[in-house]
Amino acid sequence: MFDSKDIILIHTHHKLVKFRILDSGKIEIRAPRDMEMPEVITMLNSHQRMIQNRIKLRSSRLYDFNIQDGSQIPFQGKDLKIQFADISPLAWKLDNELLINSKLQRLSPRLVKDFYNHHDILLKQRAKELGDLHGFPPVFIYTKWYKSRWGSYSKKHGMALNLALIMAPQCVIDYVIIHEYCHIKHPNHSKTFWQHLAEYLPDYQKQKNWLKSNAYLLNLIFNIQ
Repeated sequence: MFDSKDIILIHTHHKLVKFRILDSGKIEIRAPRDMEMPEVITMLNSHQRMIQNRIKLRSSRLYDFNIQDGSQIPFQGKDLKIQFADISPLAWKLDNELLINSKLQRLSPRLVKDFYNHHDILLKQRAKELGDLHGFPPVFIYTKWYKSRWGSYSKKHGMALNLALIMAPQCVIDYVIIHEYCHIKHPNHSKTFWQHLAEYLPDYQKQKNWLKSNAYLLNLIFNIQ
């Protein structure tokens, strides 16, 4: 059973109730202004099994990203195995598996992030390919680490892609890129925006769901120093 100490309640002007599991294990609830804590607790307890499963799943994901010999990390939608080996003078090497210099084992999280950084060119190349394929206006494309978004577009700065996308399947990468291209014509997430996006990706909701389910990856990798 949940109680108020498990919950962070945030009132919004939206009519829908949204929730997410925080790294601390607490449940953040965004609810209409007229929905108070007793009603929130009743709602959560009515979905107790589902929410507890989500909490356990998140905890296991956070643990699984700890880097040990034989650990797996996501790369282009597949699990990439990590092995520690003597590969001096290299820090890491991709050879079917991700080999990390055993002398640098304590720096493993940083080296994994460096591995992802090294492959940012794949995101930039794919963005250019899709832009040319669909006839989108050319834009400046760059990559960076974001904590809470997969990509963004602005007329002034161009298209930014989160480097965390390199973990995702190609269809998800394509969705984010085309999503941002569509913002050239539709700055907001209006009904016409989603209609325009559906012209290129009729099943975009599947990719959108993947991003939502894997949003925890953003915090994990972003916080590696």
